Amino acid sequence: MDDQISPSFWMKEKILTAKKKSIEDNNILIIGSGISGVSCAFSLLNKNSQMGISIVDYEVEKSASFRNCGHVLLGSAESPKALLSLHGKEVTKTIWQFSHDACVKLKETIKQHNISCDFKNNGYLVMAIDESESCEIKSSLEILSEIGFPGEFYDHDQVAKLGFKKILAARYDPYSCQVHPVKLRNGLLNFILENENITYSSGVKVLDLEASVDGVKVITDQGTRFFDAVIVACNAYTPFISRSLEAKELVVPFKGQIMTSQPLKHPFQVTYPHSFDHGYMYALVTGDNRLMIGGWRNHIEGGELGQYGLAPNPILESGLDAFVQSHYELQNEKLIWPYSWSGLMASSSSGFPFVGPIEDRVYLCLGYTGYGLAWAHSCGELLANIIFGHSYDSNVAKYLNPRRFYKA
Repeated sequence: MDDQISPSFWMKEKILTAKKKSIEDNNILIIGSGISGVSCAFSLLNKNSQMGISIVDYEVEKSASFRNCGHVLLGSAESPKALLSLHGKEVTKTIWQFSHDACVKLKETIKQHNISCDFKNNGYLVMAIDESESCEIKSSLEILSEIGFPGEFYDHDQVAKLGFKKILAARYDPYSCQVHPVKLRNGLLNFILENENITYSSGVKVLDLEASVDGVKVITDQGTRFFDAVIVACNAYTPFISRSLEAKELVVPFKGQIMTSQPLKHPFQVTYPHSFDHGYMYALVTGDNRLMIGGWRNHIEGGELGQYGLAPNPILESGLDAFVQSHYELQNEKLIWPYSWSGLMASSSSGFPFVGPIEDRVYLCLGYTGYGLAWAHSCGELLANIIFGHSYDSNVAKYLNPRRFYKA
C-alpha cells in the first residue's frame, strides 16, 4: 500500500484477500471483489450454482467498500425534493422503493447466512444547518409521505436535546441502516468461496477488454484469458479497465475524507447514521463510542472531483474538526483523531447506478455515488436476473441501463 494512503477505521478488521495471483478461462469474470463484485457472484450462484465464476481484484485496500462511513441509506445522492424536481414523482417512488427493498434484501441475506457484520436497522437523521436545507427537509418529508415512506420532523429544540448545536430542523428516516463494511464484504466472500466453482485471485491488474459476440478477451498483467462474459464492478476505477470504457466517460471519481475519534468520554445519544449540509457532511458513532465523520469537500476548490489520490487532505481534516466543535455538544471535550483516511467514490453520468450490458458480453454493476452499501447487493441480484433472462423490475432496470447514458 502507498505510504500516503491511511487505512480506514474499519480496516482494523483484516480484509480477506487471495494468495492466488493468476486467473484461468471460465464462464464469467467479475472484476472487483468489493461488496458489488461479491454480491454479483452471490446472486449468480443463486441462479446457477454450477456456473464457473472467477473474481479478481487489484490493490483491494483502495476499494470504496472498505473506506466509507458504514451508512446503508434509502434513496439516492439527490434529496427527495431534488429527485422529484429532476425526474418526477413516479421515478422518485420507483427509486425509493428499490432502495428500501435493497436494504431489506441485505438484511435478509445477513440473517440467512449468519454474517456477523454489526448490521443495525436504526434509522438516519438528516439535519439542516441553514434555512434552505430546512425548507428542503420539510418538502422532502411531504414527498416521502406521499410515496409511502413517512418520516418524522424534528424542530430546533428537539434536535438540541439530541446533542447537536446550530441545527434548524431535521427529518428522521426509520428505514435506513448501518453496517461494518469490511465484515459484510468478508462474510459474503467467505460464503461464495464455499462453492468449488468460484475462483478468487488478488493482485491481478486488468489492462484491457476486447469484447465480441463470442466472448471477451481479457488482457491482464498475468496474461490473456477468455471468458463468456465479464462483469465490471470496480466503481471509480472503471476507466482503467479498458480503453473502450474510459472513452465512454461513465463515471467521475470523487474523494471523500473521513476521520474517527478516540472513544468519547461521554455517551452520545445519536449513534446511528446522520448527516448535515445537504449530505456533504455524514457521521455515526461506532460501537466503541467513537465519532466517525466525513465530508466537507464542498468547501474547497474543485470539491475533490476527478481525484484518484487517496492521501488525506489536511484542509479537510481541519474543516471536519471545526465542524464537530461547532455542531456537536461534547461537554467541552477536545477530540483526538487517530484515524483519518480518504475513499474514492464514483458519480455516474446518469445520477443512478449503472446495472446491465454496456458492450457485447460486458456488464456493469457500479456508479453508486456514495450509496453503494445500500444498493450494491440488490444491484447484483438485478444484474444476475438480466444475464439469465429471469424476471425483474423493468421500471428500475431502464433507469439503471448504462446503454441509455454513455457517450458514444
